[in-house]
Amino acid sequence: MTTENSPHEKNEGLGSSALKVNLERTAVTIEIPKQYAPLLEVVSGHYGLQKKTHELLMELNHPLVTGNMF
Repeated sequence: MTTENSPHEKNEGLGSSALKVNLERTAVTIEIPKQYAPLLEVVSGHYGLQKKTHELLMELNHPLVTGNMF
């Protein structure tokens, strides 16, 4: 499963050129491994849970994530 991380759609009104450049540099295609398909299927009937689960999996599988989040 592949998701395009598109900063332009969400951050048009931020106004910071440095932030805009940073978001453009870190915008990558995020590949969510197939092993998470059952989890996504379990939450598929619940929009809020599905959205949050998808966001979590995108963060966990972002190629630029470094270090331990916790």
